[in-house]
Amino acid sequence: MTGPLSGVKIVELAQMIAVPGATHLLANQGAEIIKVENTTGGDDLRMYGSRKGNMSGWFANANAGKRSIGLNLEKEEAKEILRTFIKDADVFIEGFRPGQFLVWDSR
Repeated sequence: MTGPLSGVKIVELAQMIAVPGATHLLANQGAEIIKVENTTGGDDLRMYGSRKGNMSGWFANANAGKRSIGLNLEKEEAKEILRTFIKDADVFIEGFRPGQFLVWDSR
């Protein structure tokens, strides 16, 4: 998609509605969004409200226009893949409590 954010790459590591909803708006402006979901749980929004299979309407709307990848973030190899995505991105947006991502990444 073209728009004022064309060429901007954003990596998203979050679930539910706040961050995915915000990055959906950025995707609508042309940003490339890569949503990373933990394969050990996934995004809880998938099961919120009415759904078809493992995808609710809420999830489909908040994540439209994004690319996605599932990673088992308990494994070091998957963490390294995520770190590579982050290094290649213009923006990394996550939905953890302040400082929590750094604690998680150091485990």
